[in-house]
Amino acid sequence: MASLARLKPGKSTVAERFELYIGGVETANGFSELTDSHEQRRRFTREIAESKARYGNNLRMPEKFLEDLHTIDTAAGIALGVDRLLMMLLGKDNIADTATFGPDDM
Repeated sequence: MASLARLKPGKSTVAERFELYIGGVETANGFSELTDSHEQRRRFTREIAESKARYGNNLRMPEKFLEDLHTIDTAAGIALGVDRLLMMLLGKDNIADTATFGPDDM
């Protein structure tokens, strides 16, 4: 289940999300937005605890986000990995070969 994806009504084990693969490469990721702040808090609580146990992170609950979540109407979106698409169009095997700048350039 994706952290920010709404669950399918009547099927609590399935999230409303999808991924688009081209040639075995994940190119896009989309989902219906979760707008239930109580459910989102429950998920964040679990993820924060897992991150702390696994990596020692001290992440904080995003209170402002949770406070405003109820103001979002029904929504969905998709993120297209332009860098991955460019990698495939250029016939490259490594995504780093398509980067216009690296960490040293930032």
